[in-house]
Amino acid sequence: MDNLSQLVEAFIFASDSPMSIDRLCVLLEQPRAQLRPIVEQLQQQYGVGERGFYLAEVAGGYQFRTVAELAP
Repeated sequence: MDNLSQLVEAFIFASDSPMSIDRLCVLLEQPRAQLRPIVEQLQQQYGVGERGFYLAEVAGGYQFRTVAELAP
């Protein structure tokens, strides 16, 4: 994982609300065309299945969420 991917991951993780691609573009001063594939890769990496959380697309942004079965 390169530094930009780590930054995207960290911003999404630290945000208290869904993080949009547009907001990431402003924060990281990068074009959408560069950040969109990174977010897609993170969605694949953090998909539902192996972990207790996943990366969800929510309210026009992205947010790490707990797997429903583990929420209680």
